[in-house]
Amino acid sequence: MRAPCTLALLVLSACAEPSTLRDEERDTGEQPIDASVAPPGLVIETEPLPSAQVGEAYRSRLQASGGAEGARTWSLAGGDLPLGLELSDEGVLEGRPRRPETARFEVQVEDLEGEVARAGFELEVESEPLRIVQSSVRDGATTRRYEAAVRAEGGFGPLSWRVVDGALPPGVGLVPRTSTAALEGYPQEPGRYPLTLEVRDRADGEVERTFDINIVDDAVGGEPAMNRTRRVERTHLRMNARTGEATAALVVGPSPEPGLTVDLDGPTLLAVDSPVGPLAFATRDGQLDIGLPRSTQTTTVTINYRMKLDDLRGARDFFPDTCGEAFPCRPHPRDAAPFAVSIEEAGPGRTAVFPERLQWPALAFQVGWVVAELEYIPLGRTPNGLELGIYAPTERRAEAMAGTSSLVAIATWLEERFGAYAWGPRYAPVVAGSRFYALETHPSPQIPAGAGDEVSL
Repeated sequence: MRAPCTLALLVLSACAEPSTLRDEERDTGEQPIDASVAPPGLVIETEPLPSAQVGEAYRSRLQASGGAEGARTWSLAGGDLPLGLELSDEGVLEGRPRRPETARFEVQVEDLEGEVARAGFELEVESEPLRIVQSSVRDGATTRRYEAAVRAEGGFGPLSWRVVDGALPPGVGLVPRTSTAALEGYPQEPGRYPLTLEVRDRADGEVERTFDINIVDDAVGGEPAMNRTRRVERTHLRMNARTGEATAALVVGPSPEPGLTVDLDGPTLLAVDSPVGPLAFATRDGQLDIGLPRSTQTTTVTINYRMKLDDLRGARDFFPDTCGEAFPCRPHPRDAAPFAVSIEEAGPGRTAVFPERLQWPALAFQVGWVVAELEYIPLGRTPNGLELGIYAPTERRAEAMAGTSSLVAIATWLEERFGAYAWGPRYAPVVAGSRFYALETHPSPQIPAGAGDEVSL
């Protein structure tokens, strides 16, 4: 049998002196196998982790070698991971870092036989370098509202802005916003204004940039002057319900004295123009004074302004002291004048209801509008052909019709008593809030919601 012989040879080799081995056995280079040597222990590889960027997706897999074959379980053993990152059981470090920081932490890994290894790591979370995007801002004029924005990118917000050298033009202020510095106001003095802006983030990063603002005086008239005797003969309002941008074109009469004064308290004034060029203006105590030269003829003054969207949407009706909150006006009864109104971009699902044209002189506080989700409900016609209807939200249709059930009869009686309706071919009150408004002739008639046949004229 071969097995006893093999065993005998192994015993002999173990006991023999080295000198008894043949040369060919001594020089093979092979080493005998020692079955008692254990496999390598579990070790975490500690290659440096790639850095992370604030707000950007991060993913890095930790590695380990040795230990028992099969799945390993990873966990955080000490310290804190960067805010926004998590370590999975599979050893994947991922997430979106939320702030710049240097995080130091320890992880551990365990194999199927319970062997555990630990290692420490350092992870640098960086923010995108803070920088100011613009290299220049626009120039301005003393006749127009100045608006410019300086924008910054990167850094770790929120950002703070300040003027560290030079000065803004008198009348122009710095309004810090999320990532921009808004420069806005009414320049009061012409000239060149160099200034240096600084932006700083929460991680103490800071950047500066120098700008030049040149303000010119391009007024064609004189200084703003108060003049309420100059008559406003016609007003045409154009408004955008999406942006709040608005224009009031006032046809004003001749005057031996310079200047023009109207009420305007609330909207943001942008510019005042005339056929010969921009006009100087000033606002104080709820009134707008314009540097309109004296003239022997009528002329048109165009006032560009921006309304608050809350002022434009929903029901607007004006009493003598409040028309200036929405458009330039003359609220006194002696200043009644024809009006034209147009509203653009009411928005999806919205209807703009307004008196398109008031041919006869109307008081400024008789003009109003509604921008809302409304449907038109026809109610009938008078014998003279005047169409009667009402605008109301769909969910208030029944209430609206009940409140106007006598409207056709009332309109017929009025036409028989005072003549045909003079404002147009259709009369349509509007349900707004808790009341019905007749916008063309506010404040009369006004029909309280749910009043049935009771009508106040």
